[in-house]
Amino acid sequence: MKKLYAIQIIIVMIFAGCASSSVYVDISHSRYTPRFQSDQYSAYKDKSLFLSSFGNNANNTSVFYYYSPDSKIKYGEYAIVSYYWYCFYKAFNSIGMTVYKDSAPSDIPEFYFEFDHLSDQKINFQATVTKRMRIVYQKTFEITMPAPESVDRPYLEQRAYQMVDNIITAILNDQNFKAAL
Repeated sequence: MKKLYAIQIIIVMIFAGCASSSVYVDISHSRYTPRFQSDQYSAYKDKSLFLSSFGNNANNTSVFYYYSPDSKIKYGEYAIVSYYWYCFYKAFNSIGMTVYKDSAPSDIPEFYFEFDHLSDQKINFQATVTKRMRIVYQKTFEITMPAPESVDRPYLEQRAYQMVDNIITAILNDQNFKAAL
């Protein structure tokens, strides 16, 4: 009985040690502010886009969280796809685009976004634009970021928002995306 009790204590200590070494970073679309140079994207001013669907096929995430590659840092608060949808909405509006939320006229291009891999160091995703139910743009992207230099929560939160900016500007910088609109 004493041996079983000792093993239980050791297991609890191991899990307690693991839990104390992990960092939770609360990220929120309401605190996200696009920090890229919006004037670089003046060609998008007055363009219209329907933010139709965001999906997550990344096996290394949950519905609400994504992680560092070693799983010691956990990011999230809301559903990942919802968080990104609202960040894209803010970013596209910030450059002067007209962004439709729930529905749009049939002549407005529809934007689809889907993660295939998402960590705080590597993001693989696909962006698709359709017009009148035909694909006019589709591209797979990979964005990489160096490992975080600190586990300071405010730093990690700002780094997560920078990652969103990197994703959005990669799409906006693609001339084929611009031509599809």
